[in-house]
Amino acid sequence: TSDPISFRWKPTSTQYWAEIQVRNGRYPIKSLEYYDKSKGKYVELERQEYNYFTAPSGMGNGPYKFRVKDFYGHTIIENNISIRTDDVPVKGSKNFDY
Repeated sequence: TSDPISFRWKPTSTQYWAEIQVRNGRYPIKSLEYYDKSKGKYVELERQEYNYFTAPSGMGNGPYKFRVKDFYGHTIIENNISIRTDDVPVKGSKNFDY
């Protein structure tokens, strides 16, 4: 697909707990990390068997910077992704290269 990836938030997500699904990836998603501004580094989210990534202690105030990796070693960085709890995916700006 040539459309950008998107992020679907569980409707109960907040800055204190969140679950996110990465959709529309050209290749299978291996990991999702968010940039922790207070620590100055990326933190990997916990993958669930139902294809969501969980931040059990939250990610602080958004918007968020995400690093998405696929199983082939490709990486996407997406900035300014905000929590959306109305079941509408947040569209990213790119997809993995061919």
